[in-house]
Amino acid sequence: MLLIDGLCKTYENYGNSGRLEVLDHIDMKAETGEFVSIIGPSGCGKSTIFNLLCGIEEKSEGIVTIDGCPAKPASFSYMQQRDLLMDWKRIWENISLPLKLRGVSKKDAKKIIEKQSELYGLSGFENAWPIELSGGMRQRAAFFRTMLSEGNIMLLDEPFASIDALNRERLQEWLMDVLSREKRTVLLVTHSVDEAIFLSDRVYVLTERPAKVKCCFDISFDRPRKRELLTAPEFNELKAALLSNLT
Repeated sequence: MLLIDGLCKTYENYGNSGRLEVLDHIDMKAETGEFVSIIGPSGCGKSTIFNLLCGIEEKSEGIVTIDGCPAKPASFSYMQQRDLLMDWKRIWENISLPLKLRGVSKKDAKKIIEKQSELYGLSGFENAWPIELSGGMRQRAAFFRTMLSEGNIMLLDEPFASIDALNRERLQEWLMDVLSREKRTVLLVTHSVDEAIFLSDRVYVLTERPAKVKCCFDISFDRPRKRELLTAPEFNELKAALLSNLT
């Protein structure tokens, strides 16, 4: 279990305004295999939480543990908002970066990518250049690369924000299918209440900066979830409750 206890982040000497407090004693948890979403106003510090977990930035205060032991940055695999594919490398070379960092040979890495590429909707595109792929395919490639990272806890920072509405829905369903086979603990930052409810087991709502946890909603809808859920009365009731806490 991932436990975040009293996480704080303050920037000293921030620009011309001096001290900037971003996170104010954030408490969260994610059980093994759970999908947890974080929503809140723009600029409240959602992405900062991920940066602190991964060690990109240092926390000002707080404790992060996994199964009771201090969490290490290597425990997390991080997919940021942009796909960050390298345009001068073919798709399989982009995806295989985590394998190369672990010392896997180029030949073996390519075999691993080719064996699993169908699950990620990339079969036949392993040798393509990033510019030749659609936005949705690029995101699937970035997610494939994230899945190959050593960290068992996935941090997804608005991975579908740049995708059009129709493809976003398809990618959400695809993501749930992949995760049903490849069990991982997932934390998702999103601005979409629909997306948070549809994908999650638990949703945390943050306040304006300095962010605190305003409330937490447990999502008990049965899995697998179908798109029809979004029009169900109980879904809309939960959505209304979440939205009321975002204002």
